[in-house]
Amino acid sequence: MKVILLGLPKSGTSSFQFMFESLGLYSIHQLTKDGRQIGMVVKENKKNNLPLFTSVNDFDCITELNICYSNEENYWPQIHDYKQLFYENSEALFILNTRDKTKILNSYKNWFYKNESLYDRFIKFNPELISETSDQAFFDFIDNHYQKIRNFFLLQNNANFVEFDIEKDRLSKLNQYIDLSDFKKLPNKNSRKELARLKFKNLIKSKIKKLLKKTLKLLNIRK
Repeated sequence: MKVILLGLPKSGTSSFQFMFESLGLYSIHQLTKDGRQIGMVVKENKKNNLPLFTSVNDFDCITELNICYSNEENYWPQIHDYKQLFYENSEALFILNTRDKTKILNSYKNWFYKNESLYDRFIKFNPELISETSDQAFFDFIDNHYQKIRNFFLLQNNANFVEFDIEKDRLSKLNQYIDLSDFKKLPNKNSRKELARLKFKNLIKSKIKKLLKKTLKLLNIRK
């Protein structure tokens, strides 16, 4: 089952990406494996009346769809195209990853690209999405996005949809869709200690699997 996140940047997308990659899944976080921006791929496909994931449909997961670097390199599929994404990928698991609005705002203001924050770029390049430059307008934008997603999926009887608060919800909420038993909680991608622990755990698991495979092979030879 494919997994598509519909939340906003700075809402655990890197943590989901790390977790999915640790499970051996091909997961896209903005960049495809051949170096293309998934947001621009979707934008171009939409312009040409093609299915949105044309030429990139071999993924297992997409954790961040958007791009926001310049006026030209700017597109937010999870905001503009969530309905079409569902209609074209109705068997996928759609996750609305949410986070405290103040924390999202602070992260936007502190994430820079070429000396310009994500907050400033978002306001500058997406005037149709936010009414004014103020914290409250940004909070209203987040609320509006979340509610539109909820309302839409509420009407889709057979949709695989989960709303997941990255700070409050347990990963067991997703277990019926994907096996996440190796993880007790969403890993903190920004924590060096957490990364080291997970890398060590994955290394040990990999060595155990290789040892078991080698042992089974030897047993088969002896038979």
